[in-house]
Amino acid sequence: MTRLLLVALLTACQAFELGRRPRGGGRLFGLGKRPPALGRSRPPLAEAPPLFATVENYKAHLEAGSADEAGVEAAPPKHAVVVGAGPTGLATAILLAKRGWQNVTVYDRLAPPPPPGDAEAWGDAERSYNIGINGRGQKALGMLGAMDRVASYAVPVYGRFDWSPEAPDGQERVYNKTYTSRIIQRERLTSALLEECNEVYADQITVLHEFECAAMERPDAGYGWDLEMRRRGGDEGGEDEVREVSADFVVGADGVKSTVRETLEAKGLLKHRRFPESNTRVYRTIRLNLPSNWRKDLNYSHRGASGITIDALPTKEGLYIAVVLFRPNDPRVDELKTVEDAKKLFQSEFPQLAEIISDEDYAAFVAKKTMQLPGFSYAGGSLRDGGDAVVLGDAIHTVKPYFGMGANSAFEDVAVLGRYLDEHGDAVRDLPAALTSFSDDRAGEAKALVRMSRFLDGGFLTFILPIILDSVCNKFAPWLCAPNTIQMLQKENLRFTQVARRKRMDRALQAVVGAGLLAVAAKGAYLAARGLWRMRGAVGLA
Repeated sequence: MTRLLLVALLTACQAFELGRRPRGGGRLFGLGKRPPALGRSRPPLAEAPPLFATVENYKAHLEAGSADEAGVEAAPPKHAVVVGAGPTGLATAILLAKRGWQNVTVYDRLAPPPPPGDAEAWGDAERSYNIGINGRGQKALGMLGAMDRVASYAVPVYGRFDWSPEAPDGQERVYNKTYTSRIIQRERLTSALLEECNEVYADQITVLHEFECAAMERPDAGYGWDLEMRRRGGDEGGEDEVREVSADFVVGADGVKSTVRETLEAKGLLKHRRFPESNTRVYRTIRLNLPSNWRKDLNYSHRGASGITIDALPTKEGLYIAVVLFRPNDPRVDELKTVEDAKKLFQSEFPQLAEIISDEDYAAFVAKKTMQLPGFSYAGGSLRDGGDAVVLGDAIHTVKPYFGMGANSAFEDVAVLGRYLDEHGDAVRDLPAALTSFSDDRAGEAKALVRMSRFLDGGFLTFILPIILDSVCNKFAPWLCAPNTIQMLQKENLRFTQVARRKRMDRALQAVVGAGLLAVAAKGAYLAARGLWRMRGAVGLA
């Protein structure tokens, strides 16, 4: 028994040491030590810089007049294209413009969102679900100088109120965090960042909507990229508008179905791993009108025993938008026909909320299309091609939005890219090293984030039981056991790989302690049984 306890103590000490000492000496966003300074002298023409495929391509680039030798070495790319004008793409454009890049064009396949200050538009529950900007996202947006604008259209949330079979009257919990979560509709977040681009960086950033990246390839010269941007002709059968765009630098922030990522994958640079669905959920949204005596700075949720859950977050205008999660083809939702049908469903599943929903909102819920949640996937290998193409955000890690890691980890990608540009420089000659460091860093983080999130999306054994074990261990031995995985992921100064490593150590510790307790229990049972047997023998002899 003593030996088992010593093993447990040693394992715990190792876990504590791993958790205490983040990679990179604790620097923000987990960057390692500064690498040796890169040489500033021009590479000889006998050696092609990493950006170019061959020496001949490099010579041709100089001779073509697209940039003189000094420009190749010391200046950022002349034209950068960001594919995707969601939060990640716009944040990347802001990063590059803030660093002095003079010509950044952002393309997106969707129409532009309403202005972020349009209260009437954003009071509509159809305007996408709300997301929380946590400490990771706030740090990154603060570094970009955009957090104040985002916060002006967001609302703080200080805790949550949950109804469940274990707490039918509800339970309020106030967060104990180093930051206050800011809640905003995802499209409104996009709109706020678009406003930042238009008002602060109008001379450097151009955003073009309703253009989809249909293809991307290297030109014959072997450097830079040619992109085919296509605007659909519309439902009336009009001809598509096609633009051929040349770029010296391309960022793929075009989400789950990324054309930029697919281009890199086709070249064998990376592998996009998609996980099969094991716990599929779909959703519809509905607006809640909270009574005046309810707090307007909490996350309200209701978890029933029947498989339908609801989670509601506030908007800047004081309304709450709730996400109703259920399994695909659930007849209780799919077969709703009338307002009365919807009322009966909510009175049965969410009686505490049924009376604060208007008939108009019930009708909208019945008519609403059921939406899909993203699956789990990540990109492994190289997240860049040379020094002129890189992918980030949902293009390299896709998770379900339950725990607020999607947008926040994407903003962290942008911040880490900025840090490595600080380390190596923005000049064309420096970009291969900067993108290599970024890729080496974020590929591992993407994998760790997706794998942990996928386990959290499981059932009792991979989600509920570990949460219970972590909570018990951390309560009685906080100096040995870390908080649960969800709480660890919310800690903005921890890397995802660090969280994954620490939780593996915690599981090992729990296994050792559990084995020790089982051994003690088995020994006790054996001794008790032997004692009873001896007593029985003694009675028989008597």
